[in-house]
Amino acid sequence: MSGVLKIVRFDGRRESFPVWYSQFNALCAVKGVSEALKPGFDSQMPDKYDDPLDLTIAADKLKAEAKRKNALAMSFLALAMNSNQLLAKVEAAKSAEWPDGAACVLMAKLVAKYKPNDNLALAEQQKKLMSLKLNKNQDPEELGDKIAALESAYGTPIVEKHKVAAIVIAAGKDYGNVIREVTWRLEEAGKNVEADVLIEAMCSKWRICGECKSSSSDDDDNALGAEASLGTTAVFKGDCHACGKTGHRAKDCPDRGNSKCGLCGQRGHREHFCWEKEENASKRPSGWKSKLEKKSDSESAGTGVEVLLASIDGIKFGHSGNLAFGSGNSGLVTSGISGLVKSKLKF
Repeated sequence: MSGVLKIVRFDGRRESFPVWYSQFNALCAVKGVSEALKPGFDSQMPDKYDDPLDLTIAADKLKAEAKRKNALAMSFLALAMNSNQLLAKVEAAKSAEWPDGAACVLMAKLVAKYKPNDNLALAEQQKKLMSLKLNKNQDPEELGDKIAALESAYGTPIVEKHKVAAIVIAAGKDYGNVIREVTWRLEEAGKNVEADVLIEAMCSKWRICGECKSSSSDDDDNALGAEASLGTTAVFKGDCHACGKTGHRAKDCPDRGNSKCGLCGQRGHREHFCWEKEENASKRPSGWKSKLEKKSDSESAGTGVEVLLASIDGIKFGHSGNLAFGSGNSGLVTSGISGLVKSKLKF
């Protein structure tokens, strides 16, 4: 193994600056000159490049060492710049006092340009955060790495709730059940939802289901069941009152809007769980009223029948309620009814 370290070159793109910045600082640390890149290091150097120094004096000896470190750091920076525009920044860092330039001044300008910390940069960071995506076959940990990279790129920590929102947007389609169950577990424990916890749970599912090689919903359900057995998430183990399946609550049921009760006709639950059944009386909320009783009352109120069959010789035949025939010569009624009947039906 040769002892030569390769200088990583910077291409001038903001998205590549964080990686280059980290690697370049690592190189300077190995060479023992990383201190020269820090803000304010020029105060340790002589006022001018050509100021005479007496190396027998401790203070001058320190200034000479700072001068050496700055020269080496400036050389590394010049070699790392990969375009004429970037090399122009190297030239701009030079002055009459320091014709070779001050490394700390140049690095400060690069950071201000490519790693800004202002309102515009914050807006850019948030926009990129909410645009992150995660494919079904992609390791969820990569999503966490992307979020961390945005923090590093802009030099601004991202608020935890914004991280969580970005994860929900990027992974909610494939990891909705995991996110929901972890959120429920943390809220039940009185804890705030954290991005790292969600990522960890999502990674568990991704590994359990064979790195998401299967795309069926059954596999997703099986993966959730496996997570519950391993204790990675606190999955609800009761039955859903909407569809009857085990593993989620009625409020979270994906089929809730499609299910229809065969007893009361209402949507949102199945007949087995209908509150109209006496066996489910204990599950009825306070103030509950039966819809079937209202329906029955309405039907019974409309069963009255008022029929005026005929009026013959001043004798009326009919009844309000159940049909009945009046008194009189029934033979006459039956014989002449076809021409005399006037009926009124009221339901």
